[in-house]
Amino acid sequence: MRRIERMASNPLEAQYDALTEVLRLGEMSDFGRRYEVERIETIEDFQSQVPLSDYSSMGGYLRQMLDGEADVTTEGRVRLFARSTDAEPLRKYIPITHHSLWGNHLRGARDMVALYMDAHPSSHILDGRCLTGSGWCSRVGRALVGDLSALLIHQTRFMSGWLRVPRTQTALIADFDKKVERIYRECRNEDISVIAGSPSLSLALMRRVLELSGKRDLREVWSGLELMTHSGVGFTPHRSAFAEIFPHGDIRYMESYITPEGFFAIADNPSREDMLLMLDYGTFYEFRSGDNIVPLEGVATGVPYAMIITSTNGLWRYEIGDIVEFTSTAPYRLRIVERTNRESKSDKRED
Repeated sequence: MRRIERMASNPLEAQYDALTEVLRLGEMSDFGRRYEVERIETIEDFQSQVPLSDYSSMGGYLRQMLDGEADVTTEGRVRLFARSTDAEPLRKYIPITHHSLWGNHLRGARDMVALYMDAHPSSHILDGRCLTGSGWCSRVGRALVGDLSALLIHQTRFMSGWLRVPRTQTALIADFDKKVERIYRECRNEDISVIAGSPSLSLALMRRVLELSGKRDLREVWSGLELMTHSGVGFTPHRSAFAEIFPHGDIRYMESYITPEGFFAIADNPSREDMLLMLDYGTFYEFRSGDNIVPLEGVATGVPYAMIITSTNGLWRYEIGDIVEFTSTAPYRLRIVERTNRESKSDKRED
């Protein structure tokens, strides 16, 4: 919490450090040499030397990385690729580097726990385990490719049975119905305090668990269930469906802003409907309104912005496709105005 508070109190310093880290990791890559990033000293230098990009313009670099080439847009060889939305004409494969895995995605998961415990000091979530839904992943050459949720589970096998259930082998079963039935058999007698996942996937899992158990309230299956964390798509359309699963309303919800491109924000205050932008996760942010592109210090509240990221995962000035709006600049909090379709086919279930 001290680190989070320090980040929120010194946002521009946190962003300068994030940019410095990305430049250091990228300066000896093919991309870095092409755009002479070792010469960059200021944000103005950065914006003038490095072009804006999207998946189409970075696709050649990403294909080289997927083919196993090293030092393409960041240092080293990338072994993990998160499959993003089925986009036309290309399905997206987003690199997950060692630095972005541990310094972005998994740091975000730890910070969610810290922020929740800070807001609810009498919570008992750490007495139980987290039930995580996931998609699938498979080998493509020497790389592991699949849904972000599955990649994170695969890379944190040591948490299986300790902080997280089900077992890794169960979580990564490709067939959803078989997976849920195995989860129920493994976890029905576990002390589950948290369920984490996208709203659609979690709803499908919960409904099947209720069918298998013959119960009408999920708290009758797991009495210690306290928290549902969700990300991936907007939660509002799913709220009534969750109310059916928790008819007594005795469950808390915590939103985060996670995409294959990065872990960006966390709902740090349960009384608000916005999220704290996390600025020390190795991601440098820019925001576009029309033709005007500004770094963090240039944003204003109430203005819709397209978000642009430069990250330790090897993406440079990459427009991710989402529209956000700041609700506060001290600290920086935002809400999501528009999401691109983030859920892969294996994550989509009928509500």
